[in-house]
Amino acid sequence: MPVIRSYLKKVYSGQRRASGKHRHLPSAFSSLSGIEPAVQSISSAGVERDFAGFQHEALQLQLELLCQALSLTTAAFLWASPKGPVQLLTISSERDDTLAGPFERGAGLLGGLLHGRTEVSLTKVSKTYSGLIYYQNPGQTGSAIALRCPSAAGDKDGRGFFILTADRQKIGTWRDEDRALLRRCADKMIKEREFGELLVGVEHERSLLQKICGGLRELNRGLGLESVFEATAGAVNNLLAVNFIAISLLDNDIHYTAFVSGGRYEALMGLEYGCDEGLVGQVLKLNLPLPANASYRGPAPIFSNKHCLDGFKSLLIVPLCPEKGCPIGALTVAAFHDNIFGRQERDFLGLIADQAAIKIDLAQAHELISKMATTDGLTSLANHRSFQHGFDVMLHRAKRRKSPLAMIICDIDFFKKFNDNYGHQFGDQVLKAVADVMARDVRREDLAARYGGEEFALILENSDKQGARLMAERIRCDIAALKFKIDGREVGVTISAGIAAYPEDAGLKADIIELADQALYRAKEGGRNQTILAGGNTRK
Repeated sequence: MPVIRSYLKKVYSGQRRASGKHRHLPSAFSSLSGIEPAVQSISSAGVERDFAGFQHEALQLQLELLCQALSLTTAAFLWASPKGPVQLLTISSERDDTLAGPFERGAGLLGGLLHGRTEVSLTKVSKTYSGLIYYQNPGQTGSAIALRCPSAAGDKDGRGFFILTADRQKIGTWRDEDRALLRRCADKMIKEREFGELLVGVEHERSLLQKICGGLRELNRGLGLESVFEATAGAVNNLLAVNFIAISLLDNDIHYTAFVSGGRYEALMGLEYGCDEGLVGQVLKLNLPLPANASYRGPAPIFSNKHCLDGFKSLLIVPLCPEKGCPIGALTVAAFHDNIFGRQERDFLGLIADQAAIKIDLAQAHELISKMATTDGLTSLANHRSFQHGFDVMLHRAKRRKSPLAMIICDIDFFKKFNDNYGHQFGDQVLKAVADVMARDVRREDLAARYGGEEFALILENSDKQGARLMAERIRCDIAALKFKIDGREVGVTISAGIAAYPEDAGLKADIIELADQALYRAKEGGRNQTILAGGNTRK
């Protein structure tokens, strides 16, 4: 076809219309029902290019060349969404009275394309005809045509369709060659636009992957649980604008909130729930993400019936599963807005959850190893090495603050007889029970340790000798109340204790230990089952 050959020649030669009168309106490039706006930047050789502007220029060039080939006054490329108005994507025109839209869906010449027709053409346009809706004023037009142009997905699935319109001053019919050229031009513009959307999608995925990789790098930096929790929340926030993040961990037959980020909901931190409670319990039971549609309208219990979250519209709970085994917990993410968790976002959250689960599992193992290195395996109290280090730290702090510090050293009375008469297993049972009393009775800021064999030591911050005596007596009485059954008999146990304090008795750690040990020796020599203070003899 000579017209098409002429058109292609002009395309490749890059010639411009000699008159130079065609004016170009800015592209509408808004979100068009399934067609995403090309608003993201693409980087090439270190130079960022505005892709929306680039694509607009390409479409403008197509229309300009079409106008040259067919001697058109105006060519316009539009988008008819399924229900909304018609959007003007780009236009090339010699006239100065073109409008940018949007236009009413059924208005003018374009209205003839709404009921399945693929083409509407006018051979002779009346001077008073106002159906060319992109003109402010009627007239100055001889003939016009509008073509319905489906996208690659077609226009029967509710996505909408493109429209290419053309008009010229010449009166007469539109030849088959003209229609063919218009169709080919429309096809090329649609392909360019859809290719642009594909590139934008690739850029979007690249950006998401970059954010995910950044989050995973953060996850890989920490060994402790707290750092893993913070890195997981950071990775989620990098990916999505959410309002609530929680990490739940399993502990035998309960789950508890080990981490919470979300304003007023931080009061949930540390709360425990049965494994049959709430959506989190269901996720842990089924090992599947819930809810299936990632939406939430409440008041369905997320953690339990007593703790329902309100105001959220998007919710996703993902199991934390280190490998292919059972979950060790769950990641809960919620937002106030609808449709936050699309398919892609759910996939990425699953990836974050998988990596977080591995890191949490490793962190728990690391903490267990650290605990094994610093605690006594039988009693779970601090071991001798941890006691010595803890004493140094606490004594230094007491000197800096000019506050008192007391040491209690205890010994189980006649412990060798327990081992000799009832065996070492029974002796271990006694040691563990005594340690449990001490761990229960001391304050959170105090240090309780197994000093060696049947000896225990306690360091009490902000406590003088009299305060330490009260603590020692409480522990002594609670231990004396213990009863053990062995061989049909009921056996009791007692302890003796010695106390020394800083600064009342000494200023050096070694001297405090020596004085407390001497007080303990006097307690045992004086009949056992009593508490003795360094420099005195305060009995039960």
